[in-house]
Amino acid sequence: MFHAPLVTFSDKKETIKMIKQTIQEVNKNDYNKEQLAAWSSIDEYSWKASLKDYSAVVMVNDWNNKIIGFADMDNKGYLDQFSCTRIFKIRP
Repeated sequence: MFHAPLVTFSDKKETIKMIKQTIQEVNKNDYNKEQLAAWSSIDEYSWKASLKDYSAVVMVNDWNNKIIGFADMDNKGYLDQFSCTRIFKIRP
């Protein structure tokens, strides 16, 4: 068993921005406006608190150093959050 420390990376604001954009753009055809607004109303404090029992990883594009994804998982393998920028969304 392990306990991951709180995420303290310096680009927290950019990660939250990417998550919000993904929710609002990628999911706009699957959920109503109220759901999209609720899920994308992320602030730094509540987001940081939601990560306290999880290991988190931020994916960065090597070519331009932009954040392209975020995921967190608990110590039992439960994937809690996963977000990938719309640029890398796989289309059917």
